[in-house]
Amino acid sequence: MKITDSIKIDWHHDVPNKTTSCVLTVIIVEGVLSYPKEFIAIAKCGHGDQFSRQAGRKLSLTRVLKNADLNRDARAFIWDALRTKGVKL
Repeated sequence: MKITDSIKIDWHHDVPNKTTSCVLTVIIVEGVLSYPKEFIAIAKCGHGDQFSRQAGRKLSLTRVLKNADLNRDARAFIWDALRTKGVKL
C-alpha cells in the first residue's frame, strides 16, 4: 500500500503458521542518490491464540515503525494515512 511517493507498507498473512509480517519500504535521499531501504517485523500468535489479521497488522506495524527509528511525526502521519485509507487496525 502506497502511503506517499517515498513510503510503502505491505502486509503478508500466513494463516497456517499464524503469522503476520509487515514490510516498510522507505526511499532514502542523500544528495543526488536515492535508494530504497526495507524494514521487516513479524507478529506471531501464541499457542492456542486465535489468528486475527487486524491484531497482526497493528502489532507488526508498531514493531516495524520502531525498527525503522522514524520520528514521532512520521509515525503519526503513517497511522493517520492508514486509517484514512480504511485499513482495519
